[in-house]
Amino acid sequence: MPDKTSTSAPITLEDDSLPQDQLETTDATHANSPKHSEFVRKLLHMSPGLLPFVFALVPHFDPLDWIAQAAIVTCCVVMTAVFLSLYRTVRRPGEDNLLSTAISYPAIIIVTVLLFPAHVELMGVVVVVLALGDGAAYIGGKTFGKRKLPWNPDKTWVGSLSFIAVSGPIATLAYMALADADGRHWEIATACGFAAAICGSMAESLPVRLTDNLRVGVSALLAVTAMQYALVGLTLF
Repeated sequence: MPDKTSTSAPITLEDDSLPQDQLETTDATHANSPKHSEFVRKLLHMSPGLLPFVFALVPHFDPLDWIAQAAIVTCCVVMTAVFLSLYRTVRRPGEDNLLSTAISYPAIIIVTVLLFPAHVELMGVVVVVLALGDGAAYIGGKTFGKRKLPWNPDKTWVGSLSFIAVSGPIATLAYMALADADGRHWEIATACGFAAAICGSMAESLPVRLTDNLRVGVSALLAVTAMQYALVGLTLF
């Protein structure tokens, strides 16, 4: 009997089960995933926390002259522009207030510098609380938080305590780094740093639609200026 041979389609290693355009966008989809976007957002949000310590190394007049104030304002504008340039990456699903969120961050810092050029340490405290407090609350709450706050089920006790535990000590160090020689007292720096951190944490935990940056920034600014005024006094402009 003649041999019967069967023919089969050649075996290839290419997988054509997915459209080419879908294959090409896999990496982009991963890069724009919620977890990746939130990580990039928090990284950008927390990075200005280093600025008070960098500024402390730069020679400057006390009170700040217009050149130093202009440099700080320019730095704020540049960092805000960088944040907004990454709009597609940092925007949260359904977020409709990204612009106000981005603008309120530097606005608080600029207002602090312009109001209190003779107390640049206040700017340092506000920047640290704004930059590091929210990020610490997010990381601590997502990682270890279980018990929800009774007034806001979206927040946890661990998150709020992480806000204070991280931003309080670092804000104290920022105060000490930027205060003039006569104003470098650990008791005052600690009181100002933790007052801003505690009030910022309370503001961050509130269940309101107002952007976190504005709530935390204004609360931290009011707290640190009130504490500074009560302990050593304040000089405006």
